[in-house]
Amino acid sequence: MRVDLESFDRMYRREGDPWNFADSDYEQHRYRCSIQALHRVRYRRCFEPGCSIGVLTAKLADRCDEVIACDASAAAIEAARHRLAAHTNVELHTATLPEWWPTGRFDLVVFSELGYYWDVAELEPLVDRLAVAARLQRLTSANGKSTVLFVSTSAQPGGINRLEIAEV
Repeated sequence: MRVDLESFDRMYRREGDPWNFADSDYEQHRYRCSIQALHRVRYRRCFEPGCSIGVLTAKLADRCDEVIACDASAAAIEAARHRLAAHTNVELHTATLPEWWPTGRFDLVVFSELGYYWDVAELEPLVDRLAVAARLQRLTSANGKSTVLFVSTSAQPGGINRLEIAEV
């Protein structure tokens, strides 16, 4: 990973919501676009790596029977646990990818504002895991499809420059 994970944890401990995920109009717009991009009304099991303080996680929990979410920052996960206390369908983990990957099958995987934290060589094992997970889902699910949502934004305020969704 191209970032110092300890500095992320210190930042969350110091500022609580360092990117203003909970209150920023820009972030709220990004979350609305992400949720609107989903093809299905309901998903059985979602994986959201890099969940931060759980703002998008809460919105995903409203659309999914179960959400497994993780973040590298223990302080962020602590805040997410508080925010998501009423959501009994959410399981939170302090973990980093690609070293950790949850067990089981997912019909939704959401990578939101995450890919640029790795270089290309580090992304390869993550893409491999995602491909294996998608093949497993195809072989074992009723409709044989998983949905993967990738969201990345430009440096321009309000600019979502890439929101891709794929059913694999």
